[in-house]
Amino acid sequence: MLIKLGFFDEIPTDEALSILQDFKNNGPLKNESKVIQYLQSGTELFIVAGLATDLLSKNNEVIGSLIVSSDGEWCWSSDIVYYINKYHIAIPSDFLSRMEKLDWQCPLVGNSKDLISENWQI
Repeated sequence: MLIKLGFFDEIPTDEALSILQDFKNNGPLKNESKVIQYLQSGTELFIVAGLATDLLSKNNEVIGSLIVSSDGEWCWSSDIVYYINKYHIAIPSDFLSRMEKLDWQCPLVGNSKDLISENWQI
């Protein structure tokens, strides 16, 4: 089973906002550019219909379409990259440890169809 990161649209807005506020940092994360590169190079599993909006902005800025990506152990929605870029939100230390252990090179997922069917009903 994949460990999920992000997916703020799956939880009530107030709860998602609270989570984002709690993980917001005043400055960049250590190795932030490497984290972003890792997340952006994940294997794309599927695109979610609709648009994500910035829950932390006063104007609910549109972030864009959500793409779900994975490294075979974790999966994340593309809006997590936006929140790291703009608000420097923290991510789980065990995920950071995995990235560092892999020398910031996101492994490709060989059979994404099986991974999708095990984790989502599409």
